[in-house]
This record gives sequence, structure tokens and C-alpha cells, in this order.
Amino acid sequence: TLKAARFQHWAKTGPRPLEGSRVRWWGQAAGLETVYREGYVARGWTTETLVDANGFFGDSGSGLFSEDGRLVAVMSAIKAWQRNGIVFSVMVVVPVQ
Repeated sequence: TLKAARFQHWAKTGPRPLEGSRVRWWGQAAGLETVYREGYVARGWTTETLVDANGFFGDSGSGLFSEDGRLVAVMSAIKAWQRNGIVFSVMVVVPVQ
């Protein structure tokens, strides 16, 4: 017989990350496995939270953790603006409520 797996440990969640909060995550940037990065919450809106960090395709769905190890957000998208050949980009994350 096959029994369902049970997790013995899991991350606690919240609270919503505030501007200036440091976050870290492991993603699959460009198809590379377990790429560790850190960043800071640059802006927290009610509709989206922006993180100043190097995100890339393959990171979507990565959990972002606070300094105390709580799961506070999930990577969703990347936004970029270009002016005169200079690119400004941020990660858009969805806070875990």
C-alpha cells in the first residue's frame, strides 16, 4: 500500500513584506537549478509589491523568505522600463497573506 507523504517541518508565513525589508529566495533562473539571490522590497502597493533584485525567467513561483525565515511572498513577474539605453527592472511578487 502507498501512504501519503507528511511534512515534518514547513515554513511559517507572513507578515506582508514592507518597503526596505530584505528577502531571499532560490529560483531556477534561465533553467539553472537552485540559484540563490537576495533583494529588498522597493515598493509595497496594495496591488503589487516590487523587489529590487536580479530576477529572471524560471524564477516564477519561487518563495521569498524574510530574514527570520518566514515565507512572505511568491515571485510572479518582472517589470522593466528603458530610457536612453538604460534598463531599470524589478521583480513583481505576490505577498503571502
